[in-house]
Amino acid sequence: MGHILSARRCWPIQSAALLLRADLEKSHGRRVDRSCSQTELICKLMQGIDDETSDEIRLERTDFVLASGLEPIWQANVLHTTILRSLGCTSEALLILEKLELWDNVIDCYKALGQLEKAESLVRRLIEQKPTDSMLFVYLGDITQNTEYYYTAIKLSDDRNARAHRSLGHLLLMRKNYEEAYKHLRRSLELQPIQLGTWFNAGYCAWKLENYKDSTHCYHRCVSFQPDHFEAWNNLSAAYIRCGQKEKAWKLLQEALKFNYEHANVWENFMLLSVDIGNFQQAIISYHRLLDLNKRGADDEVLELLASQVLKREKQLVNDDEIAENVKDKEDLVKLFARISAQHQTLSPKTLRLWAQLKKPRGKLTNETRTEFEKYLQLMEKSFGQANGKQNWSKDESAIINILETAIRLGEDRIELAKFINSPTSVNEASARIRLSLRGVLTRIEKDENSRIPGEKTHARLEFLVSEAKKLLQNVN
Repeated sequence: MGHILSARRCWPIQSAALLLRADLEKSHGRRVDRSCSQTELICKLMQGIDDETSDEIRLERTDFVLASGLEPIWQANVLHTTILRSLGCTSEALLILEKLELWDNVIDCYKALGQLEKAESLVRRLIEQKPTDSMLFVYLGDITQNTEYYYTAIKLSDDRNARAHRSLGHLLLMRKNYEEAYKHLRRSLELQPIQLGTWFNAGYCAWKLENYKDSTHCYHRCVSFQPDHFEAWNNLSAAYIRCGQKEKAWKLLQEALKFNYEHANVWENFMLLSVDIGNFQQAIISYHRLLDLNKRGADDEVLELLASQVLKREKQLVNDDEIAENVKDKEDLVKLFARISAQHQTLSPKTLRLWAQLKKPRGKLTNETRTEFEKYLQLMEKSFGQANGKQNWSKDESAIINILETAIRLGEDRIELAKFINSPTSVNEASARIRLSLRGVLTRIEKDENSRIPGEKTHARLEFLVSEAKKLLQNVN
């Protein structure tokens, strides 16, 4: 474009380039004044206003005018008014638009000036002159927000006015009348299919009506018109989830992230869906991305689900490739836990226990794995300490089960490490610590036994764990 402007060989080509540049620069604060003055000058020259050049030169300006793609005068004036409005010169823009009889834009100017009564009187005056013009009733409906005028416009146009149906649909959508809104929006799209915003709103109405199949169709049309419309991608994914097609929804969210890499809500949806379909690697990457955006703290529910699923899968896999993939997931998940902990974010006792289990070395304890095993025990102790430090945990059966599971596992692994160390005092010290922790826990459980309400699903598990804890206590006495 710069090369074309510097050549100055053909007036219509240079003018077309200047108008294109003005359109690009209309939102640039430093260049908008230049865009405004250049557009104004081109409009004047096209109309012969304040132009003292000879007729011969004016005739030369028409050379290549069709090939240049130069916009007609009224479109150049609309661009000029757009720039004027961006500069706050709405009154000047209004005068130009009234001459062009672009009533839709005129009404927008009156709205910006807070003079809706003038806009209404103007439209009513025009209706007196053209009582069968359906668009004038649409404008009146836009001003008054009265649905009757839209219905009148539809009747006058013999149900062929796409704008009337669209405006009526949007108004009903704002009033949360989704069924009627959807009907009018779809009729508007039948008459004029190329309406991005209308497809988006129709998709939203279909979603609210739980018509997810139609919702996916509407959002598909949105992304076909504008592939970088990440909100449409996100909503399309959500609609497919409701249709039970989670794999397809997951792929669509990937597309949404290509167009908006910084949107925390899309990353969160992608993370949760990755967990749901079992793609833990992508879930971990998503969690890291949310931490980068400072939009995610320690979400115990997600972390517990990730850790428990990885640990569960570890016991079931037999294929070498799948085992290697799961080991990679474990390592990455441990790094994620470490990063969250390093940011001084508090993890729940259950999450800490799962983190510890992820760090626990597989197989028999050896000199090479002893250090990692000790780190595992430290996390288990931290989990037990946090759970035991909470008030009234002994009155909640779920909390008691969590503490007993941690205490029993911690006790058994302490004994295992002590036997491996095989020093004169290691087993005695481990036994003493186990007795101290288990006696305290069992005492509190027995003390508050009468104040607890037994749960149908938890009581049997609680009784079993109490029995196991007492057996372990007898073994270390």
